[in-house]
Amino acid sequence: MKPLQHKPPGLSPQDAVHELLQSCAFEEAGHVPSAAYKAAYYLFRDITERIGVEEARAIFMHYAEPPSAEARKHWRHKGLLWRFDQMPKPNVRQFVKMIAAENAKLPREARHGPWGTDEGNLDKLMRRLIAARKRSAKADIPKPEMSRTKPKSK
Repeated sequence: MKPLQHKPPGLSPQDAVHELLQSCAFEEAGHVPSAAYKAAYYLFRDITERIGVEEARAIFMHYAEPPSAEARKHWRHKGLLWRFDQMPKPNVRQFVKMIAAENAKLPREARHGPWGTDEGNLDKLMRRLIAARKRSAKADIPKPEMSRTKPKSK
């Protein structure tokens, strides 16, 4: 267990959380829900390193219900997209090979994507997730407001 450091003077826990959320919001281009999930992830990861996974989960369980199977799948997929985006030059085939190799070492329930080590299925999943994200981004683009005035005739 790592010892906790004394807090720096002038930085309250509330200010530290605010700073964490602001940093995550910057990384997520101002998208508040994504920033909040990323901040929670960083906090959970840090607590896990200090006291272990089971105790960290017990702490977080006081504030939320266990996620549904659909929610776990959603966040696993978001995690895959996030990791894909971290690649210097995102390449689906290269990423799929990396994930398949990682999955081969993991227990079945901890694997990413359908059937874990089948590169064909992982490739389809990643391409479907990327396409869905692009469609979602297009849907979020505000449409230009149309002019309600009639054009002047010459």
